[in-house]
Amino acid sequence: MNFLAKKFQFLKANKLFILALFTIHGVYFACAIIFEGICTQDSDEYLQTAENLKYHFTSYNWVWSEVRNLSFYSLRPPLYGILILACKSIYYSDYTVIFIQNLMSIFIWCLTLHLSKVWRLPFRIEIPILVVLLLVPSQLVMVNSIMADVFFEFLLILCLACVIYYVQKQDTFLILIYNILLAMAVLTKPLIMYFWIPNVLFSIYLFYHKRNYLTLFSCCILPLTVFLWSARNEQKTGLFHYSSIKYQGILELNAGGVLALIHGVKEGENIRNEIWRESEKIESYRGRCEFIMKKSTDIIKEHPGLYAYCHLKGMLNFMLAMGRTDTKIFFGHNPNEFEISVVREIENQGFAKGLRFYLLNVNTFSIGLLILGTILNIVILLSLIVFIFDQSFPVVIRFFILSVVFYSIFVSGPGGYARYRVAFLPYLILTLPYFVQSIRHLLKHLSFAQTKI
Repeated sequence: MNFLAKKFQFLKANKLFILALFTIHGVYFACAIIFEGICTQDSDEYLQTAENLKYHFTSYNWVWSEVRNLSFYSLRPPLYGILILACKSIYYSDYTVIFIQNLMSIFIWCLTLHLSKVWRLPFRIEIPILVVLLLVPSQLVMVNSIMADVFFEFLLILCLACVIYYVQKQDTFLILIYNILLAMAVLTKPLIMYFWIPNVLFSIYLFYHKRNYLTLFSCCILPLTVFLWSARNEQKTGLFHYSSIKYQGILELNAGGVLALIHGVKEGENIRNEIWRESEKIESYRGRCEFIMKKSTDIIKEHPGLYAYCHLKGMLNFMLAMGRTDTKIFFGHNPNEFEISVVREIENQGFAKGLRFYLLNVNTFSIGLLILGTILNIVILLSLIVFIFDQSFPVVIRFFILSVVFYSIFVSGPGGYARYRVAFLPYLILTLPYFVQSIRHLLKHLSFAQTKI
């Protein structure tokens, strides 16, 4: 009863914030119904996974009746397909999935606010959360799309909650739950398949400070999950691997970025397509993947400087991009229709000419949203950097947040799209109070220095 009373007090104290959350989510849900833009280029693969799990008891990411493409046995992990299946068992509609994802998102932000109070942050984060929801459209676009990002975000905020409560209560059972949630996360998106390495280091640190073998045992859950799903994929395709998106990504994004810089976008795409065509002449799936991997890594090794530039650019894009393409699809615009991009114009024409061309050819609202959103994203990036050096913080929580965020930024590499940042926005927002606190301290020191003068 005391637990329920505390939760009721939390809701009552933050009723305006919760009302604003429901209003913003309600507006986007209404837009999802009106514009019918809930499906992106990847949504069909998740929907087909759900259908194949239902009727064929197999995780296969494309139409079952068509000629079998082995890459679709492993392209998307199965858990989001299972969520779609569960949602549609309530009421058979894609909008049931979207409705539940909106509830999930509201829970995520309420939990983020709750954790900030458990954590006793030096700054209230209600306003920053609402500002982010208004100025970073990719968050709510993903909430209202058939995409795995919000479910992934839901699992990651639960992971953080387990770590924070572990520091507070020293209950090792919470670390077991945390590792189970991590395993569920890797079965939702393959992004964190290599996170088991920093997670083992994290677990060894926890074991060193509290000699409980459950900590070491539970850190094996994530690599075991990766191993078992890779073994299942080997049984289906003949190649031991976690996700075929690895081979698609290394050619199209990693090597593709280098080819675009050397030969231009069009010619680079032609070279990629030629590699795909050559790979298709190989009979075995394993042979095709190994051919693609070799050709791609050869391109990267031949031009390490250019690849480093592509990788760094993708990492910055992860933190600063606004999610323009996903927003266009959501609001019913043709994603292939030419649109002026400030980054592309600056790259093509130089900074001054590119910026001038953008300002003269784009409407005022879009320019305003870009400016405000970019400023916010820069502040969030600076907050993360300040957070690295903040010593007034439990080292366990700081290590966990930084390892998750920086791992994800680095692994995303040249494919660092705005929608990938969605899952980590709660983590990033929780670092904002430390940036604000640092600014306050700096202003006080400047004011004190001027007074002395």
